[in-house]
Amino acid sequence: VERFTQHMKELKTEGYNVVPLPQVISALKNGRSLPHKTVAITFQGAWSSVFQNAVPLLLKGKLPFTIFFATDMADSGDGHMDWPQLKKLK
Repeated sequence: VERFTQHMKELKTEGYNVVPLPQVISALKNGRSLPHKTVAITFQGAWSSVFQNAVPLLLKGKLPFTIFFATDMADSGDGHMDWPQLKKLK
């Protein structure tokens, strides 16, 4: 969490242009360039730790993010987000 907090601080203070992933995809599809230091924040797997630790920091910092998740993992009980957590993200 400490390292992630440092990364989020760097994104906010070092001139990064944090945008939603669909904006990056749209620019790439349409041949538009993106500003220097443009990034999109993504997570693979929707782990509960992302929900508990990263999401509050991202919301507090007003940084957009995307979580990729296979919904069959919601009932797996192996550390992935569950349905109530996923609904809260909506």
